[in-house]
Amino acid sequence: MKILFDTGVPHPLRQHLLEHGLEVETAQYHEWHNYSNGELLDLAEQNGFQVLVTTDQNMEYELVISNWNVGIVVLTDTDWNYIKYYIDDILDAVRRFQPGMTIPVEITNP
Repeated sequence: MKILFDTGVPHPLRQHLLEHGLEVETAQYHEWHNYSNGELLDLAEQNGFQVLVTTDQNMEYELVISNWNVGIVVLTDTDWNYIKYYIDDILDAVRRFQPGMTIPVEITNP
């Protein structure tokens, strides 16, 4: 599975997903970090990404996500100190993706 990290997703999460056999690249690496959400989804779809992991909780309200064949996993926090406790939940969300679907992963202070 090919996953794209949006700007704001803590980089250490990438290593954990790679360890589970997932292919993970970042918007920063592709120099897509200055694109709008719609443009980013277009680029993700055109480049074969199946899932976008983001911390942008407004994306699903700004766009009609079902217009894209990319699933979106939304993390509700950007702090790695909290996110690291939710790796299993994030993996589950990534694996449950459906094109055009948004799956939130609620990150709280453990």
